[in-house]
Amino acid sequence: MLFLNNYIKLMGSWFSKKIYIFEINENHSEYKQKKYAREIESLENVVSDKLKEEEKGYLFFTTGYDDILDYMKDRDVTVMECQDNDYKIIAASYITQGQGLYTYNDLSKYFKFNQDYVAYGKSKYKPEELCSIEYETFMKKIEGYKYAKRLIANELSITDLVGHCKSEKEKGTFDEKNKVREKVNRYIYDYFKDNMKDRIGFDELDRFYLLKFSDLQKCEDDEVKAKCEKETEENIKLYEEYGELIDLFDLSSSILPDENGIEYIKSENYKKYFDANPFNTIELDTYMVHPNNRKKGLAKIVTFEGLKIQLRKLIAKRPRLEKIYISATIHQENIPSKRVTTSLGNFDTLYVKRRTGINREVYFCKIDKDNIEDFIRENDTKIQNLKNKIENDSGVVFKITEL
Repeated sequence: MLFLNNYIKLMGSWFSKKIYIFEINENHSEYKQKKYAREIESLENVVSDKLKEEEKGYLFFTTGYDDILDYMKDRDVTVMECQDNDYKIIAASYITQGQGLYTYNDLSKYFKFNQDYVAYGKSKYKPEELCSIEYETFMKKIEGYKYAKRLIANELSITDLVGHCKSEKEKGTFDEKNKVREKVNRYIYDYFKDNMKDRIGFDELDRFYLLKFSDLQKCEDDEVKAKCEKETEENIKLYEEYGELIDLFDLSSSILPDENGIEYIKSENYKKYFDANPFNTIELDTYMVHPNNRKKGLAKIVTFEGLKIQLRKLIAKRPRLEKIYISATIHQENIPSKRVTTSLGNFDTLYVKRRTGINREVYFCKIDKDNIEDFIRENDTKIQNLKNKIENDSGVVFKITEL
């Protein structure tokens, strides 16, 4: 009888259904990249249509073919696809990293509009050199701002940047995806990137992002004070305009009390994310599963497989990192996505107002370098147990492969 049972089990394994999980990247041929991008776009549309049918369309926004294809070509992004036995797509995920400082996707920005962060940034420098570094940083930021203004005027025909943002704020139509704000931040970031030979770099841009000319004027360094006094009236007007724009970039108004009415920004918890930036933060951007496969745990599996790849990419690229941050932004009513995220680690939660009328939760966790392999192993065990359950329940065999 035992022999017969083993024989039946062995025969079943020969004809078992397979689920293929694989990464799509720049190493694939252009034909395959386009093929997989079309497949994922198709899945996005199926998921979106089903959610709209269920009157939950606001839970999911499609990325689209062109952006999915760009993700596949980007070494700082991991795109995963999951196919069934008939090679039909049933799940996918995008794990992103390396966005510009203070842009839409840099979730760390929520923690940096407060005096605690200003003091933290200053603490990274010797008191005797602080003023001169702040001065150099500010002047480079102004050059970046002038560069941004020129490009934005050409692209969007917007000349009064401050007026545009003021109008938005007065109307109560605050939107993180405001084109002016995003492009100013993006182009200042690009300006720093293109001038990396300077002593002042991304660390200073991040630490002194809120720095204004009025702050420089208060410094105690006589040499810097003298430089500030020599600035022309024309420059001072520009500095004031830039300072006003920095104030309008303040994202603290988008942070909401949580479901218990607790204001996260007032807790000590948020300070552990002061070091988060685009170079050490991985975002769980999108994970989706075909409506017919929602309850099987595939979204959790394909997301972790992508995160594992992305973690090792980042470690290989920046071996000196002392810590890595993981983040995700989810609609407050998207319970399945919350379960996927929270199953992977011990996350803190921040409630935010992103687009007008739609509130979201931002999930953050920090992993010290020495604990990254433990984090991967622990999740590997959990994911393998989930795979085993699916295999036992439905006779499926998972294949991590390249198609």
